[in-house]
Amino acid sequence: NGMVSEARIWSVARSEEEIFRDMYEITDPASKPELRAYWKFNEGSGSTIIDHANGTNLSAVGGTPTWIPVTLPEVK
Repeated sequence: NGMVSEARIWSVARSEEEIFRDMYEITDPASKPELRAYWKFNEGSGSTIIDHANGTNLSAVGGTPTWIPVTLPEVK
């Protein structure tokens, strides 16, 4: 058992600095053409997960997911 707050698929290898910079959120996914898929898992209801990278990779969840609000720690 576990929880996942986001999942991303990139077409390139990313440096440690790039990963750290975008660790919590990508504010403008359209500005990153190498970002192929970006699921935030924050729909809050339903069983479809939206792809915020380009909107084409909609995913249906088997069963009924439990949507849990997540508060991430601040970057220091």
